[in-house]
Amino acid sequence: MRLYMTELAVSDLTASISWWSQLLGIGPVLTDEAGGFALFEVDGGRVALKRGLTGGGGVVHFQVNGLPAGEVRQSDEGYRRVKMHDPDGNAVVLFEWVR
Repeated sequence: MRLYMTELAVSDLTASISWWSQLLGIGPVLTDEAGGFALFEVDGGRVALKRGLTGGGGVVHFQVNGLPAGEVRQSDEGYRRVKMHDPDGNAVVLFEWVR
């Protein structure tokens, strides 16, 4: 078994595609406006956006090398992180291991 993607419900597909494109530095590899779907692929991982009911309950974690500006928090578990939210309130965590 292999995890293929993480899907997040979004209320405004166009706004969410713009936000995620800016965060990831790439556009989606697949967009289906009529079906309300967009798929991003980054280093073998995938994030799918699906127009639908939202609750902002999703959390997506990305390991990075060098955190962007923002409120960086240090963890006792050996990493630093920045947490932000997409237009629908889904949490996005960028983290890097402290060596």
